[in-house]
Amino acid sequence: MGGSRYGLESSNWSGLIAAGLGIPGGGDEPIAQIDGDWVVPTVPASTADDYSGTWIGIDGVTNGSLIQVGTSQDSGGGTTTYSAWYEILPAAPVTISQPVSPGDQIVASIASIDPFTDTWEISISDSAKWQKSYDVTYDGPGDTAEWIEEAPTVGGGQSTLANFGNVQFTALDIYSFNAPTSYPLIPVSMANADGVVIAYPGPYDQGSNSFPITYGTPAPVVDSVSPSQGSTSGGTAVDIDGDYLTGASSVSFGGVPVPFSTNPDNSITATAPAEAAGTVDVTVTTPGGTSALTGADQFTYVAPSPPPVVQPPITKSAGSSGYDLVGRDGGVFVFPGSGSFFGSIPGLHVKVSNIVGMVPTADDQGYFLVGSDGGVFAFGNAPFLGSLPGQHVHINDVVGIVPTGNDQGYFLVGKDGGVFTFGNAPFLGSLPGRGIHVDDIIGIAADASGQGYWLIAANGQVYSFGNVTNFGSATGNSSPVTAIQSTPDGGGYWVVFQNGSVYTFGDARFFGSLPGLHVNPARPVIGIVPTADGGGYWLIGGDGGIFSFGDAPFVGSLPGLHVSVTDIVGAVPTTV
Repeated sequence: MGGSRYGLESSNWSGLIAAGLGIPGGGDEPIAQIDGDWVVPTVPASTADDYSGTWIGIDGVTNGSLIQVGTSQDSGGGTTTYSAWYEILPAAPVTISQPVSPGDQIVASIASIDPFTDTWEISISDSAKWQKSYDVTYDGPGDTAEWIEEAPTVGGGQSTLANFGNVQFTALDIYSFNAPTSYPLIPVSMANADGVVIAYPGPYDQGSNSFPITYGTPAPVVDSVSPSQGSTSGGTAVDIDGDYLTGASSVSFGGVPVPFSTNPDNSITATAPAEAAGTVDVTVTTPGGTSALTGADQFTYVAPSPPPVVQPPITKSAGSSGYDLVGRDGGVFVFPGSGSFFGSIPGLHVKVSNIVGMVPTADDQGYFLVGSDGGVFAFGNAPFLGSLPGQHVHINDVVGIVPTGNDQGYFLVGKDGGVFTFGNAPFLGSLPGRGIHVDDIIGIAADASGQGYWLIAANGQVYSFGNVTNFGSATGNSSPVTAIQSTPDGGGYWVVFQNGSVYTFGDARFFGSLPGLHVNPARPVIGIVPTADGGGYWLIGGDGGIFSFGDAPFVGSLPGLHVSVTDIVGAVPTTV
Protein backbone atom coordinates (compact mmCIF):
# COMPACT_ATOMS: atom_id res chain seq x y z
CA MET A 1 0.00 0.00 0.00
CA GLY A 2 1.38 3.40 -0.94
CA GLY A 3 0.48 7.02 -0.34
CA SER A 4 -1.37 9.48 -2.55
CA ARG A 5 -1.84 13.19 -1.98
CA TYR A 6 -5.28 12.80 -0.43
CA GLY A 7 -4.81 9.44 1.31
CA LEU A 8 -3.58 5.97 0.43
CA GLU A 9 -3.66 3.67 -2.57
CA SER A 10 -4.31 -0.05 -2.50
CA SER A 11 -4.12 -2.74 -5.18
CA ASN A 12 -7.31 -4.52 -4.12
CA TRP A 13 -9.70 -2.24 -2.21
CA SER A 14 -11.07 1.27 -1.76
CA GLY A 15 -12.90 3.09 1.02
CA LEU A 16 -12.28 4.90 4.31
CA ILE A 17 -10.01 3.90 7.20
CA ALA A 18 -10.66 5.07 10.75
CA ALA A 19 -7.12 5.52 12.05
CA GLY A 20 -6.58 4.12 15.53
CA LEU A 21 -3.46 3.08 17.39
CA GLY A 22 -1.96 1.44 14.32
CA ILE A 23 -1.48 4.65 12.33
CA PRO A 24 0.62 7.68 13.42
CA GLY A 25 -1.68 10.54 14.38
CA GLY A 26 -4.62 8.18 14.91
CA GLY A 27 -6.86 7.79 17.94
CA ASP A 28 -5.34 6.73 21.24
CA GLU A 29 -7.82 3.97 22.14
CA PRO A 30 -8.35 0.50 20.55
CA ILE A 31 -11.42 0.31 18.37
CA ALA A 32 -14.10 -1.88 19.96
CA GLN A 33 -17.04 -1.48 17.55
CA ILE A 34 -17.83 -0.48 13.97
CA ASP A 35 -21.25 0.08 12.38
CA GLY A 36 -22.21 0.70 8.77
CA ASP A 37 -25.16 0.44 6.39
CA TRP A 38 -25.25 0.14 2.59
CA VAL A 39 -27.49 -0.80 -0.31
CA VAL A 40 -26.36 -3.90 -2.20
CA PRO A 41 -25.08 -2.62 -5.56
CA THR A 42 -26.20 -3.99 -8.91
CA VAL A 43 -23.36 -5.64 -10.84
CA PRO A 44 -23.97 -6.21 -14.59
CA ALA A 45 -23.68 -9.81 -15.71
CA SER A 46 -20.46 -10.57 -17.57
CA THR A 47 -18.93 -13.59 -19.24
CA ALA A 48 -15.60 -13.02 -17.49
CA ASP A 49 -15.22 -13.67 -13.76
CA ASP A 50 -15.47 -10.36 -11.88
CA TYR A 51 -15.84 -9.93 -8.13
CA SER A 52 -16.72 -7.24 -5.61
CA GLY A 53 -17.14 -7.35 -1.85
CA THR A 54 -18.80 -4.62 0.22
CA TRP A 55 -17.94 -4.83 3.91
CA ILE A 56 -17.07 -3.29 7.25
CA GLY A 57 -14.20 -4.55 9.39
CA ILE A 58 -11.67 -3.98 12.15
CA ASP A 59 -7.87 -4.31 11.70
CA GLY A 60 -6.09 -5.61 8.58
CA VAL A 61 -4.42 -2.35 7.50
CA THR A 62 -1.28 -2.40 9.66
CA ASN A 63 -1.44 -5.98 10.94
CA GLY A 64 -2.41 -9.51 9.87
CA SER A 65 -5.59 -9.65 11.95
CA LEU A 66 -9.03 -8.90 10.50
CA ILE A 67 -12.68 -9.37 11.46
CA GLN A 68 -15.22 -8.37 8.78
CA VAL A 69 -18.80 -8.83 7.58
CA GLY A 70 -20.35 -7.91 4.25
CA THR A 71 -21.94 -8.87 0.95
CA SER A 72 -20.51 -10.17 -2.33
CA GLN A 73 -21.58 -9.24 -5.85
CA ASP A 74 -19.82 -11.66 -8.22
CA SER A 75 -20.31 -12.00 -11.96
CA GLY A 76 -19.26 -14.64 -14.47
CA GLY A 77 -20.67 -16.93 -17.13
CA GLY A 78 -23.36 -14.39 -17.97
CA THR A 79 -24.90 -14.22 -14.49
CA THR A 80 -24.37 -12.32 -11.23
CA THR A 81 -24.68 -13.92 -7.79
CA TYR A 82 -25.25 -12.11 -4.50
CA SER A 83 -24.49 -13.40 -1.00
CA ALA A 84 -23.68 -12.39 2.58
CA TRP A 85 -20.74 -13.59 4.70
CA TYR A 86 -18.40 -12.91 7.58
CA GLU A 87 -14.71 -13.70 8.00
CA ILE A 88 -12.06 -13.80 10.73
CA LEU A 89 -8.54 -14.18 9.38
CA PRO A 90 -6.83 -16.55 8.90
CA ALA A 91 -10.00 -18.68 8.65
CA ALA A 92 -11.96 -18.87 5.37
CA PRO A 93 -15.13 -16.77 4.92
CA VAL A 94 -18.37 -18.15 6.37
CA THR A 95 -21.30 -17.85 3.94
CA ILE A 96 -24.62 -16.81 5.47
CA SER A 97 -27.34 -19.03 3.98
CA GLN A 98 -29.88 -16.29 3.37
CA PRO A 99 -31.01 -14.59 0.13
CA VAL A 100 -29.42 -11.31 -0.94
CA SER A 101 -30.62 -9.19 -3.86
CA PRO A 102 -29.41 -5.95 -5.45
CA GLY A 103 -31.11 -2.96 -3.85
CA ASP A 104 -31.42 -4.62 -0.44
CA GLN A 105 -30.62 -2.42 2.56
CA ILE A 106 -27.84 -3.95 4.68
CA VAL A 107 -27.31 -3.00 8.33
CA ALA A 108 -24.10 -4.40 9.85
CA SER A 109 -22.15 -4.18 13.09
CA ILE A 110 -19.06 -5.74 14.68
CA ALA A 111 -18.71 -5.22 18.45
CA SER A 112 -16.62 -6.47 21.34
CA ILE A 113 -18.97 -7.77 24.05
CA ASP A 114 -16.39 -9.23 26.47
CA PRO A 115 -12.78 -8.05 26.11
CA PHE A 116 -11.61 -10.42 28.82
CA THR A 117 -12.66 -13.50 26.83
CA ASP A 118 -12.10 -11.93 23.37
CA THR A 119 -15.78 -12.44 22.60
CA TRP A 120 -17.25 -10.35 19.77
CA GLU A 121 -20.68 -10.15 18.16
CA ILE A 122 -21.11 -9.92 14.39
CA SER A 123 -24.60 -8.85 13.31
CA ILE A 124 -26.05 -8.24 9.84
CA SER A 125 -29.61 -7.76 8.56
CA ASP A 126 -31.08 -7.50 5.06
CA SER A 127 -34.02 -5.14 4.43
CA ALA A 128 -35.97 -6.66 7.35
CA LYS A 129 -36.10 -9.98 5.40
CA TRP A 130 -33.67 -11.62 7.76
CA GLN A 131 -31.31 -10.83 10.60
CA LYS A 132 -28.34 -12.84 11.85
CA SER A 133 -25.89 -12.45 14.73
CA TYR A 134 -22.90 -14.56 15.69
CA ASP A 135 -20.78 -14.67 18.84
CA VAL A 136 -17.18 -15.28 17.79
CA THR A 137 -13.70 -15.24 19.29
CA TYR A 138 -11.29 -12.55 18.02
CA ASP A 139 -8.10 -11.23 19.65
CA GLY A 140 -6.97 -8.55 17.17
CA PRO A 141 -5.56 -5.24 18.50
CA GLY A 142 -8.31 -2.94 17.17
CA ASP A 143 -5.83 -0.68 15.40
CA THR A 144 -8.09 0.42 12.53
CA ALA A 145 -11.67 0.20 11.27
CA GLU A 146 -12.77 0.18 7.62
CA TRP A 147 -15.72 0.66 5.25
CA ILE A 148 -14.58 -1.01 2.04
CA GLU A 149 -15.30 -2.08 -1.54
CA GLU A 150 -12.87 -4.89 -2.46
CA ALA A 151 -11.71 -7.13 -5.27
CA PRO A 152 -11.13 -10.21 -3.09
CA THR A 153 -8.48 -12.91 -3.37
CA VAL A 154 -9.95 -15.86 -5.33
CA GLY A 155 -8.15 -19.15 -5.78
CA GLY A 156 -4.99 -17.70 -4.26
CA GLY A 157 -4.82 -14.81 -6.73
CA GLN A 158 -6.05 -11.23 -7.13
CA SER A 159 -9.50 -11.14 -8.75
CA THR A 160 -10.80 -8.57 -11.24
CA LEU A 161 -12.97 -5.88 -9.66
CA ALA A 162 -16.59 -6.05 -10.82
CA ASN A 163 -18.35 -2.90 -11.98
CA PHE A 164 -20.31 -2.14 -8.80
CA GLY A 165 -21.21 1.38 -9.97
CA ASN A 166 -21.59 3.31 -6.72
CA VAL A 167 -21.97 2.27 -3.08
CA GLN A 168 -23.07 4.71 -0.40
CA PHE A 169 -22.03 3.82 3.15
CA THR A 170 -24.30 5.42 5.76
CA ALA A 171 -24.73 5.39 9.56
CA LEU A 172 -20.96 5.16 10.10
CA ASP A 173 -20.01 4.70 13.75
CA ILE A 174 -16.95 3.57 15.70
CA TYR A 175 -16.53 3.17 19.44
CA SER A 176 -13.72 2.52 21.89
CA PHE A 177 -13.94 0.79 25.26
CA ASN A 178 -13.48 4.05 27.13
CA ALA A 179 -14.52 7.67 26.64
CA PRO A 180 -15.33 8.87 23.10
CA THR A 181 -12.18 9.11 21.01
CA SER A 182 -11.61 10.97 17.75
CA TYR A 183 -10.45 8.69 14.94
CA PRO A 184 -9.22 10.52 11.81
CA LEU A 185 -10.63 9.17 8.52
CA ILE A 186 -8.16 8.32 5.75
CA PRO A 187 -9.39 7.78 2.16
CA VAL A 188 -8.07 4.82 0.17
CA SER A 189 -8.25 4.53 -3.63
CA MET A 190 -7.77 1.28 -5.56
CA ALA A 191 -5.26 1.42 -8.42
CA ASN A 192 -4.49 -1.11 -11.14
CA ALA A 193 -1.03 -2.43 -12.03
CA ASP A 194 -0.35 0.72 -14.11
CA GLY A 195 -1.11 2.97 -11.14
CA VAL A 196 -4.41 4.22 -12.60
CA VAL A 197 -7.19 4.55 -10.01
CA ILE A 198 -10.17 2.25 -10.77
CA ALA A 199 -12.26 2.82 -7.61
CA TYR A 200 -12.20 5.71 -5.18
CA PRO A 201 -14.05 7.13 -2.16
CA GLY A 202 -15.84 10.45 -2.17
CA PRO A 203 -15.59 12.90 0.74
CA TYR A 204 -17.13 12.03 4.08
CA ASP A 205 -20.29 14.09 4.75
CA GLN A 206 -20.53 14.77 8.47
CA GLY A 207 -24.11 16.01 8.17
CA SER A 208 -25.43 12.74 6.70
CA ASN A 209 -22.71 10.57 8.30
CA SER A 210 -22.00 8.93 4.95
CA PHE A 211 -19.63 8.70 1.98
CA PRO A 212 -19.70 7.06 -1.46
CA ILE A 213 -17.31 4.69 -3.22
CA THR A 214 -17.34 4.91 -7.03
CA TYR A 215 -16.19 2.41 -9.66
CA GLY A 216 -14.05 4.00 -12.38
CA THR A 217 -11.28 6.53 -12.84
CA PRO A 218 -11.79 10.02 -11.38
CA ALA A 219 -10.93 13.16 -13.28
CA PRO A 220 -7.46 14.50 -12.44
CA VAL A 221 -7.12 17.36 -9.95
CA VAL A 222 -4.45 20.04 -10.32
CA ASP A 223 -3.65 21.33 -6.85
CA SER A 224 -0.65 23.54 -7.58
CA VAL A 225 1.77 24.66 -10.28
CA SER A 226 5.29 25.71 -9.28
CA PRO A 227 6.56 28.14 -10.22
CA SER A 228 3.24 29.83 -10.90
CA GLN A 229 4.73 32.40 -13.26
CA GLY A 230 7.36 32.62 -15.95
CA SER A 231 8.63 34.56 -18.91
CA THR A 232 6.49 35.31 -21.95
CA SER A 233 9.31 33.79 -24.01
CA GLY A 234 8.42 30.33 -22.67
CA GLY A 235 10.73 27.55 -21.58
CA THR A 236 9.86 27.60 -17.86
CA ALA A 237 9.91 24.11 -16.29
CA VAL A 238 6.70 23.86 -14.24
CA ASP A 239 5.97 21.18 -11.62
CA ILE A 240 2.30 20.20 -11.55
CA ASP A 241 1.06 18.58 -8.34
CA GLY A 242 -2.33 17.18 -7.50
CA ASP A 243 -4.27 13.93 -7.39
CA TYR A 244 -5.22 11.24 -9.91
CA LEU A 245 -2.55 12.43 -12.36
CA THR A 246 -1.34 8.90 -13.16
CA GLY A 247 -1.75 7.92 -16.81
CA ALA A 248 -1.67 11.51 -18.08
CA SER A 249 -1.96 11.67 -21.87
CA SER A 250 -1.63 15.43 -22.34
CA VAL A 251 -0.88 18.69 -20.54
CA SER A 252 -2.00 22.09 -21.82
CA PHE A 253 -1.24 25.72 -20.98
CA GLY A 254 -4.23 27.84 -21.97
CA GLY A 255 -5.32 25.07 -24.36
CA VAL A 256 -1.87 24.71 -25.96
CA PRO A 257 -0.46 21.14 -25.61
CA VAL A 258 3.09 21.07 -24.21
CA PRO A 259 5.85 18.50 -23.65
CA PHE A 260 5.75 16.85 -20.21
CA SER A 261 7.13 13.99 -18.14
CA THR A 262 5.68 12.09 -15.17
CA ASN A 263 7.80 11.97 -12.01
CA PRO A 264 8.15 8.97 -9.64
CA ASP A 265 5.80 10.63 -7.12
CA ASN A 266 3.16 10.99 -9.90
CA SER A 267 3.61 14.74 -10.14
CA ILE A 268 4.20 16.13 -13.64
CA THR A 269 6.88 18.42 -15.02
CA ALA A 270 5.89 20.38 -18.13
CA THR A 271 7.54 23.10 -20.20
CA ALA A 272 5.59 26.34 -20.59
CA PRO A 273 5.23 27.56 -24.20
CA ALA A 274 5.74 31.16 -25.29
CA GLU A 275 2.66 33.27 -24.63
CA ALA A 276 1.61 36.90 -24.24
CA ALA A 277 1.58 38.43 -20.76
CA GLY A 278 -1.39 37.26 -18.72
CA THR A 279 -2.73 34.26 -16.82
CA VAL A 280 -3.72 30.88 -18.26
CA ASP A 281 -5.05 27.62 -16.82
CA VAL A 282 -2.86 24.51 -16.77
CA THR A 283 -4.89 21.35 -17.42
CA VAL A 284 -4.05 17.64 -17.33
CA THR A 285 -5.91 14.93 -19.27
CA THR A 286 -5.96 11.28 -18.12
CA PRO A 287 -8.26 8.28 -18.74
CA GLY A 288 -10.54 9.90 -16.16
CA GLY A 289 -10.97 13.11 -18.17
CA THR A 290 -9.54 16.63 -18.05
CA SER A 291 -8.93 18.53 -14.82
CA ALA A 292 -11.47 21.21 -13.91
CA LEU A 293 -10.36 24.85 -13.98
CA THR A 294 -9.50 26.30 -10.57
CA GLY A 295 -7.42 29.12 -9.16
CA ALA A 296 -4.79 26.55 -8.15
CA ASP A 297 -3.93 25.66 -11.76
CA GLN A 298 -3.15 29.17 -13.01
CA PHE A 299 0.19 30.15 -14.54
CA THR A 300 1.00 33.82 -15.14
CA TYR A 301 3.21 35.01 -18.00
CA VAL A 302 5.30 38.04 -17.09
CA ALA A 303 7.13 40.24 -19.56
CA PRO A 304 10.84 40.74 -18.81
CA SER A 305 11.34 43.46 -16.21
CA PRO A 306 13.57 46.49 -16.82
CA PRO A 307 16.80 46.63 -14.82
CA PRO A 308 16.09 47.51 -11.18
CA VAL A 309 16.55 51.10 -10.14
CA VAL A 310 19.09 51.45 -7.35
CA GLN A 311 17.56 53.23 -4.37
CA PRO A 312 19.57 56.25 -3.19
CA PRO A 313 20.79 56.19 0.40
CA ILE A 314 18.35 57.45 2.99
CA THR A 315 19.48 59.01 6.24
CA LYS A 316 17.73 57.22 9.09
CA SER A 317 17.28 58.30 12.65
CA ALA A 318 17.41 55.95 15.58
CA GLY A 319 14.05 54.39 16.30
CA SER A 320 12.63 54.90 12.80
CA SER A 321 10.63 52.00 11.40
CA GLY A 322 10.49 50.31 8.02
CA TYR A 323 9.91 47.00 6.34
CA ASP A 324 11.60 44.30 4.29
CA LEU A 325 9.84 42.61 1.38
CA VAL A 326 10.63 39.19 -0.09
CA GLY A 327 9.93 37.76 -3.54
CA ARG A 328 9.26 34.20 -4.60
CA ASP A 329 12.95 33.81 -5.45
CA GLY A 330 14.01 34.83 -1.93
CA GLY A 331 15.21 38.26 -3.02
CA VAL A 332 14.83 40.85 -0.23
CA PHE A 333 13.99 44.53 -0.72
CA VAL A 334 14.70 46.86 2.20
CA PHE A 335 12.93 50.10 3.17
CA PRO A 336 14.26 52.56 4.10
CA GLY A 337 17.69 52.42 2.45
CA SER A 338 19.95 49.49 3.25
CA GLY A 339 19.15 49.12 6.95
CA SER A 340 17.95 45.83 8.43
CA PHE A 341 19.15 43.80 5.47
CA PHE A 342 20.41 40.46 6.76
CA GLY A 343 20.78 38.56 3.50
CA SER A 344 18.81 36.96 0.69
CA ILE A 345 18.69 33.63 -1.10
CA PRO A 346 20.09 35.01 -4.40
CA GLY A 347 22.91 36.45 -2.29
CA LEU A 348 23.74 32.86 -1.27
CA HIS A 349 23.93 31.93 -4.97
CA VAL A 350 20.92 29.65 -4.44
CA LYS A 351 18.18 29.59 -7.06
CA VAL A 352 14.64 28.88 -5.89
CA SER A 353 11.21 29.98 -7.04
CA ASN A 354 8.98 28.63 -4.31
CA ILE A 355 9.33 30.99 -1.34
CA VAL A 356 5.89 31.43 0.23
CA GLY A 357 6.50 33.29 3.50
CA MET A 358 8.71 35.56 5.61
CA VAL A 359 8.55 36.17 9.37
CA PRO A 360 10.77 38.26 11.67
CA THR A 361 12.61 37.40 14.85
CA ALA A 362 11.27 38.95 18.05
CA ASP A 363 13.75 41.87 17.99
CA ASP A 364 13.53 42.41 14.20
CA GLN A 365 17.23 41.60 13.85
CA GLY A 366 16.68 38.64 11.54
CA TYR A 367 14.10 36.76 9.55
CA PHE A 368 13.07 33.30 8.41
CA LEU A 369 12.03 32.44 4.84
CA VAL A 370 10.12 29.26 3.99
CA GLY A 371 9.51 27.49 0.69
CA SER A 372 6.49 25.47 -0.39
CA ASP A 373 8.58 22.32 0.15
CA GLY A 374 9.17 23.23 3.80
CA GLY A 375 12.74 24.38 3.21
CA VAL A 376 13.73 27.05 5.77
CA PHE A 377 16.34 29.79 5.30
CA ALA A 378 17.48 31.79 8.35
CA PHE A 379 19.15 35.23 8.21
CA GLY A 380 20.49 37.64 10.83
CA ASN A 381 19.97 36.34 14.35
CA ALA A 382 17.30 33.87 13.21
CA PRO A 383 18.47 30.35 14.13
CA PHE A 384 18.13 27.48 11.67
CA LEU A 385 16.36 24.66 13.54
CA GLY A 386 15.57 22.22 10.74
CA SER A 387 13.41 21.82 7.65
CA LEU A 388 11.17 19.24 5.98
CA PRO A 389 13.67 18.37 3.21
CA GLY A 390 16.24 17.87 5.97
CA GLN A 391 13.88 15.28 7.51
CA HIS A 392 13.37 13.63 4.09
CA VAL A 393 9.73 14.75 4.03
CA HIS A 394 8.71 15.52 0.46
CA ILE A 395 5.67 17.78 0.07
CA ASN A 396 4.98 20.94 -1.92
CA ASP A 397 2.07 22.60 -0.15
CA VAL A 398 3.57 24.50 2.80
CA VAL A 399 1.95 27.93 2.96
CA GLY A 400 3.33 29.59 6.09
CA ILE A 401 5.82 29.76 8.96
CA VAL A 402 5.70 31.43 12.37
CA PRO A 403 8.35 31.39 15.13
CA THR A 404 7.87 30.87 18.85
CA GLY A 405 8.19 33.89 21.12
CA ASN A 406 11.90 33.35 21.85
CA ASP A 407 12.77 32.40 18.25
CA GLN A 408 14.03 28.98 19.37
CA GLY A 409 11.40 27.13 17.37
CA TYR A 410 8.98 27.53 14.52
CA PHE A 411 5.80 26.04 13.12
CA LEU A 412 5.13 25.25 9.44
CA VAL A 413 1.65 24.68 8.04
CA GLY A 414 0.44 23.03 4.83
CA LYS A 415 -2.64 23.68 2.70
CA ASP A 416 -4.38 20.75 4.38
CA GLY A 417 -3.82 22.20 7.86
CA GLY A 418 -1.02 19.79 8.70
CA VAL A 419 1.44 21.35 11.18
CA PHE A 420 5.16 20.61 11.44
CA THR A 421 7.23 21.78 14.43
CA PHE A 422 10.94 22.46 14.90
CA GLY A 423 13.11 23.49 17.85
CA ASN A 424 11.09 24.22 20.99
CA ALA A 425 7.84 24.68 19.06
CA PRO A 426 5.29 22.26 20.58
CA PHE A 427 2.96 20.23 18.39
CA LEU A 428 -0.54 21.20 19.55
CA GLY A 429 -2.66 19.58 16.87
CA SER A 430 -3.59 19.79 13.19
CA LEU A 431 -6.69 19.66 11.01
CA PRO A 432 -5.97 16.15 9.66
CA GLY A 433 -5.53 15.05 13.28
CA ARG A 434 -9.05 16.34 13.97
CA GLY A 435 -10.44 14.51 10.95
CA ILE A 436 -11.01 17.82 9.12
CA HIS A 437 -10.18 17.59 5.42
CA VAL A 438 -9.49 20.88 3.63
CA ASP A 439 -7.02 22.08 1.01
CA ASP A 440 -7.31 25.87 1.36
CA ILE A 441 -5.34 26.81 4.49
CA ILE A 442 -3.33 29.95 3.63
CA GLY A 443 -1.63 31.02 6.86
CA ILE A 444 -0.68 30.50 10.50
CA ALA A 445 -0.20 32.88 13.45
CA ALA A 446 1.04 32.13 16.98
CA ASP A 447 0.49 33.79 20.34
CA ALA A 448 3.30 35.39 22.34
CA SER A 449 3.85 32.30 24.53
CA GLY A 450 4.34 29.92 21.61
CA GLN A 451 1.84 27.56 23.26
CA GLY A 452 -0.92 28.07 20.76
CA TYR A 453 -1.59 28.93 17.14
CA TRP A 454 -4.33 29.82 14.71
CA LEU A 455 -4.76 28.47 11.17
CA ILE A 456 -6.87 30.32 8.61
CA ALA A 457 -8.46 29.17 5.36
CA ALA A 458 -8.96 31.19 2.19
CA ASN A 459 -12.66 31.58 3.07
CA GLY A 460 -11.75 33.19 6.42
CA GLN A 461 -12.47 30.20 8.67
CA VAL A 462 -10.16 30.27 11.71
CA TYR A 463 -9.07 27.13 13.58
CA SER A 464 -7.38 27.40 17.00
CA PHE A 465 -4.98 25.01 18.74
CA GLY A 466 -3.31 25.00 22.16
CA ASN A 467 -4.00 27.76 24.67
CA VAL A 468 -5.14 30.45 22.23
CA THR A 469 -8.66 31.85 22.10
CA ASN A 470 -10.61 31.61 18.86
CA PHE A 471 -11.83 35.21 18.58
CA GLY A 472 -13.87 34.53 15.45
CA SER A 473 -13.68 33.88 11.72
CA ALA A 474 -13.64 36.32 8.82
CA THR A 475 -16.10 34.59 6.50
CA GLY A 476 -18.52 36.38 4.22
CA ASN A 477 -16.13 38.59 2.23
CA SER A 478 -16.20 37.94 -1.52
CA SER A 479 -12.44 38.49 -1.70
CA PRO A 480 -10.16 35.58 -0.64
CA VAL A 481 -8.19 35.82 2.60
CA THR A 482 -4.44 36.16 2.15
CA ALA A 483 -2.99 36.41 5.68
CA ILE A 484 -3.55 36.29 9.43
CA GLN A 485 -1.31 38.19 11.86
CA SER A 486 -1.43 38.11 15.67
CA THR A 487 -1.14 41.23 17.82
CA PRO A 488 2.14 41.77 19.75
CA ASP A 489 0.66 40.33 22.97
CA GLY A 490 -1.15 37.47 21.23
CA GLY A 491 -4.51 38.73 22.46
CA GLY A 492 -6.05 39.07 19.02
CA TYR A 493 -5.38 38.99 15.30
CA TRP A 494 -5.85 40.83 12.05
CA VAL A 495 -7.15 39.12 8.91
CA VAL A 496 -6.47 40.71 5.52
CA PHE A 497 -8.04 40.01 2.13
CA GLN A 498 -6.76 40.34 -1.45
CA ASN A 499 -8.78 43.51 -1.94
CA GLY A 500 -7.19 45.12 1.14
CA SER A 501 -10.11 44.60 3.52
CA VAL A 502 -8.99 44.25 7.16
CA TYR A 503 -10.96 42.44 9.87
CA THR A 504 -9.93 42.74 13.54
CA PHE A 505 -10.45 40.26 16.38
CA GLY A 506 -9.61 40.33 20.09
CA ASP A 507 -7.40 43.30 20.98
CA ALA A 508 -6.38 43.96 17.36
CA ARG A 509 -7.21 47.60 16.49
CA PHE A 510 -8.70 48.76 13.21
CA PHE A 511 -6.84 51.65 11.51
CA GLY A 512 -8.35 51.50 8.02
CA SER A 513 -8.57 49.43 4.85
CA LEU A 514 -8.29 49.91 1.10
CA PRO A 515 -12.04 49.56 0.37
CA GLY A 516 -12.59 52.21 3.05
CA LEU A 517 -10.33 54.52 1.03
CA HIS A 518 -12.02 53.49 -2.23
CA VAL A 519 -8.64 52.13 -3.39
CA ASN A 520 -8.44 49.11 -5.69
CA PRO A 521 -4.88 47.68 -5.45
CA ALA A 522 -3.02 47.06 -8.70
CA ARG A 523 -2.05 43.58 -7.43
CA PRO A 524 -3.73 41.53 -4.71
CA VAL A 525 -2.72 42.37 -1.13
CA ILE A 526 -0.60 39.47 0.13
CA GLY A 527 0.00 40.37 3.77
CA ILE A 528 -0.33 42.67 6.74
CA VAL A 529 2.60 43.80 8.92
CA PRO A 530 1.84 45.46 12.28
CA THR A 531 4.09 48.01 13.91
CA ALA A 532 5.92 47.02 17.10
CA ASP A 533 3.40 48.73 19.39
CA GLY A 534 0.35 47.43 17.53
CA GLY A 535 -0.65 51.03 16.81
CA GLY A 536 -0.67 50.66 13.03
CA TYR A 537 0.02 48.35 10.12
CA TRP A 538 1.19 48.18 6.56
CA LEU A 539 -0.70 46.31 3.84
CA ILE A 540 1.63 44.73 1.27
CA GLY A 541 0.72 44.31 -2.40
CA GLY A 542 1.97 41.52 -4.62
CA ASP A 543 3.82 44.17 -6.66
CA GLY A 544 5.56 45.60 -3.57
CA GLY A 545 3.06 48.40 -3.18
CA ILE A 546 2.80 49.66 0.42
CA PHE A 547 -0.27 51.09 2.15
CA SER A 548 0.29 52.63 5.62
CA PHE A 549 -2.30 52.96 8.41
CA GLY A 550 -2.16 54.21 12.02
CA ASP A 551 1.38 54.96 13.20
CA ALA A 552 2.99 52.89 10.42
CA PRO A 553 5.22 55.26 8.40
CA PHE A 554 5.45 55.07 4.62
CA VAL A 555 9.14 54.87 3.67
CA GLY A 556 8.94 53.67 0.07
CA SER A 557 7.63 50.99 -2.26
CA LEU A 558 8.78 49.06 -5.31
CA PRO A 559 6.38 50.79 -7.73
CA GLY A 560 7.68 54.08 -6.33
CA LEU A 561 11.17 53.01 -7.39
CA HIS A 562 9.83 51.97 -10.83
CA VAL A 563 10.68 48.35 -10.01
CA SER A 564 8.16 46.07 -11.72
CA VAL A 565 7.56 42.74 -9.97
CA THR A 566 4.46 40.67 -9.33
CA ASP A 567 5.71 37.99 -6.98
CA ILE A 568 6.14 39.58 -3.53
CA VAL A 569 5.06 36.89 -1.06
CA GLY A 570 5.90 38.29 2.38
CA ALA A 571 7.18 41.15 4.51
CA VAL A 572 8.56 41.86 7.99
CA PRO A 573 8.83 45.04 10.09
CA THR A 574 12.21 46.55 10.86
CA THR A 575 13.38 48.80 13.68
CA VAL A 576 16.56 50.75 12.95
